[in-house]
Amino acid sequence: MSQQTTLVVVLPRFILFTKTLPNIQSLANCSDDVLRGLWKGLGYYARARNLKKGAQYIINRWGDYFPSTFDDWLSIPGCGEYTAAMVASICFGQKIAAVDGNVTRVAARVLGLGSETWEKSGKKRIHEFAQNLVRDSENAGDCNQALIELGALICRKQNPDCLQCPLQPNCVAFREKRTTECPPSKPRRAFENHTLFPIVLCKENRYALFSRSKGFLKGTRGFPLLGTLNPLQELQPGTKHLPGSEFAHTITHHRLSVQPTIVPIGSSSSKSKLDSGLASFFKKHGATEMIWLTENEMEQALQTSLDAKTWNIVKTLT
Repeated sequence: MSQQTTLVVVLPRFILFTKTLPNIQSLANCSDDVLRGLWKGLGYYARARNLKKGAQYIINRWGDYFPSTFDDWLSIPGCGEYTAAMVASICFGQKIAAVDGNVTRVAARVLGLGSETWEKSGKKRIHEFAQNLVRDSENAGDCNQALIELGALICRKQNPDCLQCPLQPNCVAFREKRTTECPPSKPRRAFENHTLFPIVLCKENRYALFSRSKGFLKGTRGFPLLGTLNPLQELQPGTKHLPGSEFAHTITHHRLSVQPTIVPIGSSSSKSKLDSGLASFFKKHGATEMIWLTENEMEQALQTSLDAKTWNIVKTLT
């Protein structure tokens, strides 16, 4: 939960999550709507889906038991090397290093690594450094957590407290006075620019939300997100982009220009269904399982910050 989110935000959400889903069985069996609601606002929604998949995988493969080895944890959907190493070492005592950003910084400074920190050869040396410490420790979990805390509290990115560091006598970066440049910043992945049109269907003071099965924010419920309006405008001539409604939004390495769009639906149409042409169009773009909501219901149903921003603009400009 704390990935890209502060602990101040996460803690109350974690408490609610564990109260609602207190064990692996309840997580494996919870509905997608409940899971999305518990994860609302935390971003990276694939993590929530993978938690459920992982719980189902564990129950199907091991029944009432949790796996105890790094390799078994690594086989679980959504569980990467770092998580697998942390669980295997802390919970089951397996001597396997868990390398996160803090450990990477500690190792890079001790080893005196520069730009090679982010290359395959550098990553191999960093893992070997951490693995040697864990292998020689009495408690693998404590050692992993100590390395992480050392990076977070002592070997900080800015203003490291080298005089308090137990690894200082062996630190190449300290000896060569390179702690400010070692390691260098990780090369950033270039941003990709996109234009998105969230589509707000409205009919008799009710508004439509869809389950999104592909594209941006896949696996969440919200407004259909289109890359262009042309086909929809041909299909539904009343489609109109709201002037002055554009806003910027970022999803991982995607920089988005978001332009909310209203699609009025005639009152003569079915209360619960769209005409076949419009329904097929949205299904083709991954928008299925439509529900109509009132304005008050909409406030509680939105699951992502992009949809919430869109809705607030639509309310203001319409």
